[in-house]
Amino acid sequence: QYSRPGAVLDYLLLVPAQEITLEILDGPGKVLRTYTSGGPGEGMRTEQEMRGPFRRRFGTPTLGNGRGVHRFVWDLTVPGPNGSPRGPMVPPGTYTARLTVDGQTQERSVGVLMDPRVAKDGVTAQDLQEQYDLGLAIIAVMEDAAATIRRVEEALQAVEAGSAAKRTLREIHAALVTDRSITSYPQPMLADQLNYLYSNTQRADQKPSRDMLTRLEELRSELDALKARLDGVLRGG
Repeated sequence: QYSRPGAVLDYLLLVPAQEITLEILDGPGKVLRTYTSGGPGEGMRTEQEMRGPFRRRFGTPTLGNGRGVHRFVWDLTVPGPNGSPRGPMVPPGTYTARLTVDGQTQERSVGVLMDPRVAKDGVTAQDLQEQYDLGLAIIAVMEDAAATIRRVEEALQAVEAGSAAKRTLREIHAALVTDRSITSYPQPMLADQLNYLYSNTQRADQKPSRDMLTRLEELRSELDALKARLDGVLRGG
């Protein structure tokens, strides 16, 4: 059994393997994460947020497939927005690690426990479940916003310069995306506001506040209004 923030999974290969897959499943059997022995692995890149540049992980850890003992650490998270690695940590419970090596599969249970220091502060397993559920809900809105931004940018490339549609699309885009040409404290727009809300809800083991839930609904409503306005432009209205 493992407590947060990571589960150590060891496996032994008597001979090199061609392909290895590790799946993490929740109690009902839904696959939460998938890792393989192929791919470029993890890296770091610099990104811009409301308060300035910062370093962020990207990519997915890979599994060793050579002969010998290998150790893999699941960080207890699920995928984040648009497949990024910074998803919410799973709540306490029993999970399954399914390892498939060249077609042969073995499964082991993984128990994720409460951090006793968090429990001492009065945080319950139900609080962590609510935090996890809220994180997933925010991610869904973030991905919806990202898809909407892509639609707007594609439409901007297609409409005539100087047209009313072009002006409306630019207004929609400006409401979604922070103007990075403003170097001193640019006003954060909807996509960054969602990112900031998500970061605040996941910084510590905590029960989500009513303000967090209310703010998500406000941002979801704002996004829905912008999507309706975009649909009107695309229909020629």
